[in-house]
Amino acid sequence: MQTLLVSLGLALLLAAAPARSEEGPDILQTFDAFVLSSAAANKCGRPDEATLKKFLANFERVWMRTAEALEEHYPDRTKDQIGQAMKAKADHLSNKVFAVVAADGCEDTKIRDLLERFKMYVLWEPGKDF
Repeated sequence: MQTLLVSLGLALLLAAAPARSEEGPDILQTFDAFVLSSAAANKCGRPDEATLKKFLANFERVWMRTAEALEEHYPDRTKDQIGQAMKAKADHLSNKVFAVVAADGCEDTKIRDLLERFKMYVLWEPGKDF
């Protein structure tokens, strides 16, 4: 049952795409980007404590807003189901990054791009564009 729930949750997140706003990417795209850049930094960036703290504060805001958007879009799902689905999606995306690092190393252009994105997310101030 747990596997089925996570599978359904992953499908939920992969399929759910609230309309893109004129202000920029939707929250699900932002969530994905934060997860991907976090995975790259985990394997290749080695951020210092202050940098990591700032990134995680911003990621927490994105995580919460993503959960809220999914709760609005899927009112029949519990907070726990949504949280499990988000975790499954984050794990899936992180594993993709880890596979690229294992195959091509930290100098791969995709990984380098994700590390630059990580830096951008550290500097991000909520309420302002990226």
